[in-house]
Amino acid sequence: MSEFNAERAAQILAEAAISGNDRKTAKRHGVSDRTLRGWRHRLLEDPHFAALFQERIDEVELSWRADLVRTMRSGLRRARKLLAETDDLDKVTNLVDKLGGVGTAREALGVDGPRPDRSRQPAAEAPGSADAEGEGGEASDPGGPEGGLQ
Repeated sequence: MSEFNAERAAQILAEAAISGNDRKTAKRHGVSDRTLRGWRHRLLEDPHFAALFQERIDEVELSWRADLVRTMRSGLRRARKLLAETDDLDKVTNLVDKLGGVGTAREALGVDGPRPDRSRQPAAEAPGSADAEGEGGEASDPGGPEGGLQ
């Protein structure tokens, strides 16, 4: 049995909470679903571990908010440039639609950023939970890796 690494466990649990997919997260990190459930149970008993987990969640949320702001600013710059350079309203309309999608995502995530489902209990998972292969997963980034709309 390997020694418990609270930092690693907190990071993996945060990723699982945000993605909503224990099976994929566990597989990606080489741990079992059962290990994740054990760590969740430990969150209830170990205040230091629970604090580390909350720090990891907060870091991800902060990063997402910063990415969203960068994406929206980049999209607005591109829209201004397009409006100045083209008479092709289809291109401008397409960009405005993408920016609207980013705005809708921002509203859906809440002013303070995304809220992962923290209601999951460390006990056995409910039937039909988001652990099924292919469910949950990563949200698409309309701005791509650089945060710019295309």
